[in-house]
Amino acid sequence: LTPDDVVAAWAGIRPLAAAPAAGGDPGSASREHSVAERIPGLVSVTGGKLTTHRVMGRDTVDLVQRSLGVAPTRARPAQRPLTGGAIGDLVRETGAATSLTRDATVATRLVRAFGDEWRAVWRLVSLEPALGARVDPSRPYLLAELRYAVEHELALTLGDLLIRRTPIAFETRDHGRSAARHVAPAVAEWLGWDADRAGRAEERGDDEFPDGRNEYQHRAGHDAGHRQRQRDVEKHAPGRTAEIRRGLEQRRIELLQRGEQRQHHEGQVGVDDADVHGE
Repeated sequence: LTPDDVVAAWAGIRPLAAAPAAGGDPGSASREHSVAERIPGLVSVTGGKLTTHRVMGRDTVDLVQRSLGVAPTRARPAQRPLTGGAIGDLVRETGAATSLTRDATVATRLVRAFGDEWRAVWRLVSLEPALGARVDPSRPYLLAELRYAVEHELALTLGDLLIRRTPIAFETRDHGRSAARHVAPAVAEWLGWDADRAGRAEERGDDEFPDGRNEYQHRAGHDAGHRQRQRDVEKHAPGRTAEIRRGLEQRRIELLQRGEQRQHHEGQVGVDDADVHGE
């Protein structure tokens, strides 16, 4: 192997919940997650990891319900399978997918990525055969996966599709750029983009896709792209930012007033109870 054999590299970064006592030492930061409502109406989740997402979700819902003053609901059983997780026999399921798709590589990808939901992805191919084509001839990812991600997984950008829903950006020499150009017309149709929006989507995709530069150069380019997107928002929707801030402030005031009313009610109940016990 030589450096020319390396297509891409990446590193996982965990968003640790730093504590003042840690003194800036990452090794001292807790690996546990933190759920807090530091601003009324805004619940923030920090830290944690994918394997503890059930607990994080439960804690978040509990806090939201307390904040809204509604009765808490019982958490779903931890044994309940996630979407796509109801597979009894992986080998048998992959065999069934191979028989239907007539492509063992594609079948393995679909079952391992979507679990028992792979049939929902393949159903799109039965409805529109063109979606059975591969996004890149050398990789096992189908156009149907991208369509499914748009319709069911809230994918909104080319980066969502080629970096986060499929790893094409990390498995091709040009880091997904040719794939982006290839699928952009179809994605534009699915998401209702006009020609100008589609062109800007490709440009923004270039900001997201990794390249041969070092991490600092890539981050600088990403930040520059983010700032340009912010300028685009202000240009095409002037005053929108202020409108959003006013809405959030109004919501914060409403929640504060609701909290004060709840506290007053609870305090009144406490006084009445004390009077009853005193008698």
